[in-house]
Parts: sequence; C-alpha cells; structure tokens
Amino acid sequence: MFGVASALGWLCDSGTSAAGAAAPRCGLRVNDTNGGAPVVLEGIDPDAVASWVASIDTFVFDCDGVLWSGDSVVPGAVDAIASLQRSGKRVFLVTNNSTKSKVEFAKKVSKLGFSGLGPESLMSSAISTSLYLRQAGYEGKKVYVIGEPGLRETLREVGVVVPDEDAGSRTWASLQSEEGRALDPDVSAVVVGWSSSVNFAQLVMATLYIRQAKVPLIVTNRDAASPLLPDGTLIPGNGAVVNYLETSTGVTAINCGKPSATLAEILVSGHGIDTRRACMVGDRLDTDIEFGRSTGMQQLLVLSGVTSASTVDEMVAGTYTGPVTPTVVAQSIAILAAQ
Repeated sequence: MFGVASALGWLCDSGTSAAGAAAPRCGLRVNDTNGGAPVVLEGIDPDAVASWVASIDTFVFDCDGVLWSGDSVVPGAVDAIASLQRSGKRVFLVTNNSTKSKVEFAKKVSKLGFSGLGPESLMSSAISTSLYLRQAGYEGKKVYVIGEPGLRETLREVGVVVPDEDAGSRTWASLQSEEGRALDPDVSAVVVGWSSSVNFAQLVMATLYIRQAKVPLIVTNRDAASPLLPDGTLIPGNGAVVNYLETSTGVTAINCGKPSATLAEILVSGHGIDTRRACMVGDRLDTDIEFGRSTGMQQLLVLSGVTSASTVDEMVAGTYTGPVTPTVVAQSIAILAAQ
C-alpha cells in the first residue's frame, strides 16, 4: 500500500474563471507545480475530498484501466460516474483506443452499466482523428489507413475516403513488382491506428506514401502498450508502429490522441471546458496525467490500471524521477462515489 503525503495541506483560494469572473477554487497544496508529491485522497479527511470534488466542474476520464479493464468494469466506477452526474458535473470519457466506431464505443459504455453519457460526452482517438481530418480539409480526400474497421468507419462518417484495399490485401510477394507497390496519386495522407492485422506490406506502403508522395503521417495515438486483450493484459500499442514509420521515413507524426495539443483543441476548446475547474482522471502518467498537466487541469492518478503503487511511493518519498507528477492519487475512482 502506498504511503500518504500527510505533510501536504489543503488549500482553498479564489481563482479566476475562463470568462474572467472571480470564482471560489479549492485546490491542493503541492510543493511546486506538478513537481511535488501528490496528495493521496485515501489519506486525508473525507470532508476535504468532498470540498475538492465540489471545486471541480468537469471531470475527464480515461477508460481502460480507470472505468474498466478489458471487458470488466472497475468496482465502484459506475457509482462514481452516477454520483458526479447527480451533482451536476460535466463528465467526458476520453480514450486513446481507436478500434471502435462511435456506435461500438457507446454500446460498450452502456453494456458496462454507465448511463447518461451521450455522444457528445464520448471521445475516442478515432473520433478525434476524424475531427482533425475534417477541420484540416480532408473531407472528400483519400487517405491510406492502417487500423481496425472501427477507425475506418469513423473516418468515413466525416467524409474522408478510405479505400477497402488498405485493409491489407497487399503482401510482400506482391510488392516485388513496381505495379504491386504503385502509389495511388489521390492519397493525401497516411492515417495509423492500432491494428490486430498490420503486416509488413502495409508498413512498406505507408513508408512509400510518406517518403515518395510526401504525404503527412497522422496517428490516433502514440501509446507504447495498450490493454486491448479481454482481461486487460498489455500488448504492443500503436506507438510501436508509429515509431517504426517515423524511423523509416524521418518524419514526425501528427498525434490526435492524448496528450497532444490536437486533442486539447478538439476537446477543451470544442466543449468550452474551463480547465482551471476541471480534472483529468487516468491511470497512465505519460498520456492521461501529461494531458491534464499540459491543458491546465488538475490530475487524479488512479492505481486501477498500469501505474503501480510503488511509483506513488517514490513520489511521496521524493525519489521519483519521472517527467510528470499528478496533483492527487487514489486507488480507484470509487472514492468519488459518495462525494
């Protein structure tokens, strides 16, 4: 069990909202901005936890490792979301998982028992990528895609042209001839999301489009590993493929997932979120917590996913050398259920 940052006190002050009006704000006293030890919610007075929750207008939740693990809901997660909704909080679910369409994403949320979350509350990296492409003028344009059917469907819904051929019909043998590796002159970008069937021929074609046709590389996320098996086991993530293509082409990918500025623009600006009164809740330091830090939100790290209690022990002890430290930590979001 991780230790408690008991030396850190509770601080309530007055802040300024995004609209410029003074607003009461309860925050956490840390040693410095995201550099001191986090406050462990289980180690402070419940009234203080309630005061902190009351100071937050918007909660942005990661999904895998926070609300569910694979196909199993995290204990207390459904009650926590329902409690926040009853309190009038805005709730968004934001995942770097790009494998599901909008409909499939909504069905999983509902199947696991979460209610009251309409389409406007759900943001996957497939959705954010489709919105980026639409805003960047790719409607009616053709793209070369590596990814699951859910990503392809999501892109098509905003008018992006996704040829069926991209699904992997080419093989290494077919690439031996110039005809077999001929580039489609209408392709204007390479889009890469996690794929269970990515093969070397697809990587070759993506590389050729980027190097020879000079099209941009647009990716749903850069996660090194992802909990995409039914039991939540970590396996190679989309970041492994992204790194491969960046290495082979020398280009830098445009990232549409956490913790990118692209997603921040789509989510924060698109929904009018006042980040000074918002909290990002996640289980990954490099994506979720970094996204919260970079957007100016408070950050709640939960230990129901990939980050271990030993990492929090290091933060509390002052021996942690990682790039980002959350504002607060909890075992899971179940602690929010009664607030």
